[in-house]
Amino acid sequence: MTIPETADRCAHVARRLDEVAAATASQVRRWLLVEQPGPWGERALFESRLDLDVAAELAQRAKAARTRVVLIRQGVGSGGSSAGPGPPPRRWYAARSDVGAAGIVAGSFHDDRELLDVDLSTVLGAVRSDHPPVFLVCTNGRHDPCCAEFGRPVYRRLAEALPDEAVFECTHIGGDRFAANVVCLPEGIYYGRVPEAGATGLVSRYHRRQLDLDLYRGRSCHSWPEQAAEAAVRRHLDVVGIDDVTVVGSKAMADRRWQVHLAVSGHGGWAVEVGRSFDPEPRTLTCKGDATQPPVLVVTAMTQEWNAG
Repeated sequence: MTIPETADRCAHVARRLDEVAAATASQVRRWLLVEQPGPWGERALFESRLDLDVAAELAQRAKAARTRVVLIRQGVGSGGSSAGPGPPPRRWYAARSDVGAAGIVAGSFHDDRELLDVDLSTVLGAVRSDHPPVFLVCTNGRHDPCCAEFGRPVYRRLAEALPDEAVFECTHIGGDRFAANVVCLPEGIYYGRVPEAGATGLVSRYHRRQLDLDLYRGRSCHSWPEQAAEAAVRRHLDVVGIDDVTVVGSKAMADRRWQVHLAVSGHGGWAVEVGRSFDPEPRTLTCKGDATQPPVLVVTAMTQEWNAG
């Protein structure tokens, strides 16, 4: 398929249309990150230098464990393992993004087949909430050129400015048209349209347990209606603390509507009604995709159910 000219690529079109990025985070609760240097193809797990038999087995196991496999890498001088007499060990990370149970566990391997010794059920049950965070920047240009165009400058800025942080380039994580995309693990916090100049600020905010609502796409453990409700309540009340809004529950109603209940620190409980429609203007959601009408989630009602204390 022919890649569009730069001005017609998905991220450029989404920016011109000022497409809303809130409530577009991929829905992922379990992650397996595998360090794999070198080139990545469009189907990165199978189009890299990773052993193909290992890749196939990992994909099968991850599907059974409802886990997303993401390849990661670091550029030269960006805080990777030190050079030694042989190839340095590569890293893997397993992460959970559930509210109240988010955490990371890490390991290392030399040979690809050692990855098959990683039992996902065991390691995902042993994640630690005190493990240092991992920051991912999607840069896989073979999957979508917008990810490389906007993601690589953001990755370089973070890697150069924050050499002590676990910052990685990564393969596809969803939402190509919102490049540059950044994910903060373990919570699964998605940011989109991250500018190079503002990238380090996101990490600083994260360490203060705060969000940047202007770039916030949502948290990956929540459904899209829940993401829409959470973003709307945060903006309405100007609440930026990562841990200050909790999705208590949600239920589907008739006519593509949902009701979402949230607890907000210092502001009590809120009920948010969310409706779904489709944007009337067709566009491509990725540079290689066909034109479609993307779904749009709109908050139609917001009421306080109970006061705080």
